[in-house]
Amino acid sequence: MKTVTQHPWQNGPTELIRYAIEHLHKEMEFDQRISFLLLDIGVETLFKTFLTLPEDVTGAKIKFPDRKRAAEGSFHDLVKGMEAAAPSKLKEFNLAHIQFYHDLRNKLYHQGNGITIPTEKAKGYAELAVRLLEVLLDVNLTHLLREPETKARLQEKQEKLEQELNQQIITIHKELDHLRVEVRLAIERIEPRLLLPSFEKQLSACYEFEGHKRDKIFMKAIDAVVSEQALKDYLLPEGIQRLLIESWSIDVTFLYFHIISRDLPEAMDWERHYALAKMFPDYAQQPVIKEIDEDGPLTEIIPTTSEVIEEGKRLLSQLRKIGERIQHWVSEGH
Repeated sequence: MKTVTQHPWQNGPTELIRYAIEHLHKEMEFDQRISFLLLDIGVETLFKTFLTLPEDVTGAKIKFPDRKRAAEGSFHDLVKGMEAAAPSKLKEFNLAHIQFYHDLRNKLYHQGNGITIPTEKAKGYAELAVRLLEVLLDVNLTHLLREPETKARLQEKQEKLEQELNQQIITIHKELDHLRVEVRLAIERIEPRLLLPSFEKQLSACYEFEGHKRDKIFMKAIDAVVSEQALKDYLLPEGIQRLLIESWSIDVTFLYFHIISRDLPEAMDWERHYALAKMFPDYAQQPVIKEIDEDGPLTEIIPTTSEVIEEGKRLLSQLRKIGERIQHWVSEGH
């Protein structure tokens, strides 16, 4: 079955029933009446279209003069003509329901004010009209009829995803705190004085300066707490990278990872995973990935909530593996 029209004779009934469904979804009393009227016109047009099409298109079981007479007669004649012309197509339909809805439409049309259409009857006629359109003219508007339910399901799914994402952000925060504890326990074995609040305060002060001034403050801070010359040499190489000092001054954990990497080279990668996990809450709120096209400008890709959650799961897994590796390394006596 097709969701769009492919033949000109499909357009009239399809458009009328589509407009009827649009009004039905608005759920105001006025729209319910308009919807019901359009549905009745749509079904009548559908039947007349079917009866007046060539037999090789519809497979009608009665001759064209009989079909034409039914199409030009009363609504009762129209229904009877359809029963005769398409018995196999309509075997699962009770066309008495069509006559019932048409009689209700006549009351609405002729009596006007004071007549209301119950929502369940408008929806019942819509269901019937959509099924008839599909069977007789091979056009499927079920997706339009189910649109409110589909939107509700999608909304519910999105809300559940957002709840899961919010919980994931909380879990990542806790895992980061846990990892920082493990890292500090490792540094306690290497050089406990690197954990002193006074050192952290002096290190954070580096952020306020640039160039050689920042280098001098950092070197002074390291010199005051690190006794092992090899560690000093590792932290103060010739041509020290100032970007590293900047990141260390923002979060001392980056410095601790750098120190651990002297014995565990993979710790250099841990810094990246740790940084991504720290940024995850902001990324989760505005998840935009920028890509550079080879022959064009930057393009923005906005991941779905599900994709963001998967990224969060990957980061959580990495954080836990890092924590376990540090625990193992410390337990080995390093």
